[in-house]
Amino acid sequence: MAPATSYRLRAFRLVLAVAICVAPTLANAPTALALPAGSQNVAYVYDFGFGSPGSKSCSVDAGGTGINDLNPPGCGASIFRDAVTGGAIGAGNTGTYGGVNFTNVTVATVDAKPDPATAFNGFDSVMLYMVCDIQSHPKLITALNDFLNAGGKLMIFDGDRCAASAGGPANYAGFLFPFLTNSPGPTGQPAGMYTSIDASTLTAGLPLYVDGPIQDSMADANIFTTFSGAWCKSITGTNLRGVNGFVEAYATTVGGGLAIYEGEDYWFTFNDSSGVNPHYKQVFDLVLHQKWNPDGLPCAHPASGIKLTPLTSTHFVGESQVLTANVFDVNNNPKPAVSVTLKVSSGPDMAQVFAPQTTDPSGNATFTLTNTGGAGTDVAVASFVDINGMTHQSNNATVIFKPRPTALTVNPATADFHDSGTVSAVLIDTTTSTPVASEPITFTMGAETCMGTTDLAGLASCPITPSEAAGTYVLNASFAGDTNHVASTGSNNFVVTLEETTLTYTGPIIIPNGSAATLSALLQEDGVTPIGGSRPVTLTLGSGVTAQSCLGHTAANGSASCVIPVVNQPLGPGMVSAVFAGDAFYLPSSDSRATLQFGFLASGSFVIGDGNAAVGSDVTFWGAQWAKHNSLSGGAAPRSFKGFADTTTNPPACLAGWSTDPGDSSDPPDTVPQFMAVIVSSSIDKSGSTISGDTVHIVVVQTNPGYAANPGHAGTGKVVAVIC
Repeated sequence: MAPATSYRLRAFRLVLAVAICVAPTLANAPTALALPAGSQNVAYVYDFGFGSPGSKSCSVDAGGTGINDLNPPGCGASIFRDAVTGGAIGAGNTGTYGGVNFTNVTVATVDAKPDPATAFNGFDSVMLYMVCDIQSHPKLITALNDFLNAGGKLMIFDGDRCAASAGGPANYAGFLFPFLTNSPGPTGQPAGMYTSIDASTLTAGLPLYVDGPIQDSMADANIFTTFSGAWCKSITGTNLRGVNGFVEAYATTVGGGLAIYEGEDYWFTFNDSSGVNPHYKQVFDLVLHQKWNPDGLPCAHPASGIKLTPLTSTHFVGESQVLTANVFDVNNNPKPAVSVTLKVSSGPDMAQVFAPQTTDPSGNATFTLTNTGGAGTDVAVASFVDINGMTHQSNNATVIFKPRPTALTVNPATADFHDSGTVSAVLIDTTTSTPVASEPITFTMGAETCMGTTDLAGLASCPITPSEAAGTYVLNASFAGDTNHVASTGSNNFVVTLEETTLTYTGPIIIPNGSAATLSALLQEDGVTPIGGSRPVTLTLGSGVTAQSCLGHTAANGSASCVIPVVNQPLGPGMVSAVFAGDAFYLPSSDSRATLQFGFLASGSFVIGDGNAAVGSDVTFWGAQWAKHNSLSGGAAPRSFKGFADTTTNPPACLAGWSTDPGDSSDPPDTVPQFMAVIVSSSIDKSGSTISGDTVHIVVVQTNPGYAANPGHAGTGKVVAVIC
């Protein structure tokens, strides 16, 4: 529509044009077309509304009075007065144009119908003119949808009145073929044009139109911005805002109905500076006389819908889901040979790329979504581009990939107390019975824990050293799970057995009677690790009725000792033993050693030379020929020394000196023990009447029979042990 400042000029030109009847001779008029029979009985639906700039000057109903309304600009004149004939086509509510009958039907009339389906009974076609507030009339939308589905024809003319700056943009959201448009409103600026025309009976003879000096048919046009894919392109163009898209389109129903949208500026554009512009009439006539059912138009039912199934599916990590995209037209008929793409819009598999698939005769294209990104929810959407270049997206299909269930089988285990034992378990995927590798498994038995990692066979193992007493315990194993696997646990028995022990006697084995003896032993694990903890060890000297025992307890280093206060054992070879009876942690163990019991004389000591002191040597420890039978490294002994030293430490000790009187005046004992301690000297000297010597060793001599205190009865024997 032209601006308000040009209204009076346009009105004047209108009157002048009618008066001189120049219209038929205009040089730029198109060649008349032989139009096919189309609409015959049309319901003219209008609801021009209020609010446009020019309506304030109207003194009559600004909403218009329909097909015969001759109101001035902005006051709701009919499409005929505004753009087609420049005048009325009849009287009252009816009229005829081009052999087609028109009847006014207001929006209010449709709204008042109890049953919208009957609103257009008796009409084969409906024309909407500037019903910009259609979204506020759901009954009208329902009536139009029913009319189309029943096979009727609908013509929609939305000029620049239906723009934000005027009557508001029309919203056809509830319409059978929904769409939204964009128009700059009534600017009057000649700045638009057609950009393409699809050849058909709907466009026959139309040139590639460009607005003239003040012709704003396209500059102010309403152009599709979004629409249902059921619409087929007829004409595309660009308006003043630079919006390019469908300015004329059509859609059909399965019942043979035909909807035509024409968005050029049909609001008071009949007159302009060049006189009557026949472009509007040409387009109007083509729309009015377009036949239908059949319509003969090249575009039948383009692919307009797509559905992706299944809507929701659930799998385990690593599995696959086949998604099927079904492409169909407005009548739900399948559309083959359509290229469909699939995209994962969110989820662990967003990085996956799918090759486009072409729909089969059933309109189906299939895609296999294989999970590689781990657990999570993939949201997939399919899409295609229709013949009009519009992209259609499907519903979202949700594919849930759950962590895989696992089972943990724990193997029984055993180990000695305080010895390392191996625990193990096998982790498998229960859905496939296959091993799960590279996963950490935690083992717990009593106070001990360890961790192992599963190998390719799903086996995890690690060492546990039990600190518990011998017995059967529960061995627990756990897998904490991860992004792709469900946690699992298992258990079995862990048998702790008694640890082996080694007891070693470490005390003396050459033991004198008549004095205290400290016996000792060492208790160890496997002969290596000391066993402390004050564990009792029984130490016994001798055996049978003469056995003498004492009880020791292990220290931290594993040693245990105790004292026999006065040793009283049969002289000669004997035995000492150590016994650990075992406890809740350790096996019993024992040890024994051969001993030699000997006796010291009540006072003094017999002496032998160091040259005769080797174990196994026969010796003379008393007698008239002592000096002859004993060899000393320090020189020969005095001949008066007969072998007995009457003055010694008590008992005699190594490195201690001794002295005695010569001959039998040294007062030797009347008898000698069978196993007797004897001093070994390396040097014996005499000073006056005193004989003295050193003590380099003390040995045990097993005495022979025949000894007497008289030097004439020599005392002899064999060296059987060295004491020191």
